[in-house]
Amino acid sequence: METFLGIDLGTQQLKAVLTDENLNIVCIEVINYDNELPEFKTVGGVHRAGETVTAPVLMWIKALDNLLHRLKLNGIEFSSIKAISGAAQQHGSVFWKHGAEQILKTLNFRETIVLQQTTVLFGWMLAQQVNAKFWKIAVELAMRTGSVGCERFTGPQIFKKYRKERHIYDSTEHISLISSFLCSVFCGCYASVDFGDASGTNLFNIATFKWDDHCVNVCGKDLRSKLGDCVPSTTSIGFIADYFVKRYGFSPACSVIVFTGDNHFLLKSWMNFFEKLLCKLQDSIFGCSLSEFRLLGSTSDTLFFWLHEPVPIPSGHVFCNPLQQDAYMDGTRTNIRTLCGCKTWYEFELLVAETPPGNNGFIGIYFDELETSCSIKPGYYRFNVDGKLLQSFASNVEARAILEHQCLSKRMSLENVCLTDEMKHIQVTGGASENSALVQILSDVFNLPVYKIKTAHSAALGGCARAIMFESKNFNFHSENYAELVALPRAFAVEIYNTMICRYKELIKLFTVDQPL
Repeated sequence: METFLGIDLGTQQLKAVLTDENLNIVCIEVINYDNELPEFKTVGGVHRAGETVTAPVLMWIKALDNLLHRLKLNGIEFSSIKAISGAAQQHGSVFWKHGAEQILKTLNFRETIVLQQTTVLFGWMLAQQVNAKFWKIAVELAMRTGSVGCERFTGPQIFKKYRKERHIYDSTEHISLISSFLCSVFCGCYASVDFGDASGTNLFNIATFKWDDHCVNVCGKDLRSKLGDCVPSTTSIGFIADYFVKRYGFSPACSVIVFTGDNHFLLKSWMNFFEKLLCKLQDSIFGCSLSEFRLLGSTSDTLFFWLHEPVPIPSGHVFCNPLQQDAYMDGTRTNIRTLCGCKTWYEFELLVAETPPGNNGFIGIYFDELETSCSIKPGYYRFNVDGKLLQSFASNVEARAILEHQCLSKRMSLENVCLTDEMKHIQVTGGASENSALVQILSDVFNLPVYKIKTAHSAALGGCARAIMFESKNFNFHSENYAELVALPRAFAVEIYNTMICRYKELIKLFTVDQPL
């Protein structure tokens, strides 16, 4: 039986999914960084130092060693794997020292990779401040790269490294995104960045499908040569490195398909089963214990939809679509911390059930920080039916207000680009998709049916799907195996939210921050 391997390098864990040629799952393995690699002393998979967030690259490499070893112990026949692809957290970068590629090419198969690959410098920054005027030329930058200047994007962070730690920059031979870093390990050489993940850097021109000369030249000397080329998202990088053939028994004919960003790579965006809307709801967004939350790249609430033209969206980002080179995707992200005192999802849903759709006229607006895709002043804003600003809500009102805010915000984002009329379905994935109250509100707000992906490993499974698509022109995918209907819109609630969205838009205007010029 031919099999296909999908890898997902997330913020908190590394996942592997192995499937057959029809995407039926054969095996799943997961390595949690905090629990299984405690020697790296990460919390939520990262190290925090003020506004800087980094992760040790050697931890990822060791996780990969352990992951493959675990698959081997499970009796996986690596020789049956015909192709590999995968995904990784977005916007981060890996700095390789001079000579690193040669080490990649000559790894000793008798040793683990982590014992040999000590020449990697890691430079992933999240929410560091980058105070260069260049990154505040919002309209021009959005026209070129699909996004206004974003501090956590790769370009601004390379720019900061160039200015503040020039010695590291000068000793760097190559800069990878995290997705191309992982792909490089499997290939045994520096892998190209795919168009989709390159779109999240503020360096890639989404019209020409090349690194933007102006942006690249501003960021650092000779940066273009350090970045390498960008390639379409369906490109085969080559065959798996000899190291994996000798150590694990992979076939030397195993293809490695270019990796991409995890948000682009959710299973259904690849299957194109739902035509316009993909709503990714991560585990932590609507949880109930304050101690469970972290403002990380993986704990986000992201809305994706297809665009036929790369029109800049001030409150979002335009990415090259990894499925169609001439289509584009938008991501809108918010982070919320729950204010309810619940300890379980069950308690939370009971609170929501105590209030009706529309929340008896109470509206909440919740933003923990100024988001890269949002121009709302951070804060929690609560209004009663008369529009009076309140300091707090009752817990049951708060629970529904948080969910209604999230869903109304998504609808407003789509209405801003006139796409709501084109929507036919909503697809949800991630832990929060288990929240029946949330998916029902989502269905009512959009007046659309909501489907849930059944697997919790959709990004890794998307890697399998891309690998299969490259190898097989007759991919036999049965969508009903992976999605189920979980909510239908209710007419009375749809009417309530159609009225509520108008009021919500007016209240949002009160807290809008001017876009940087």
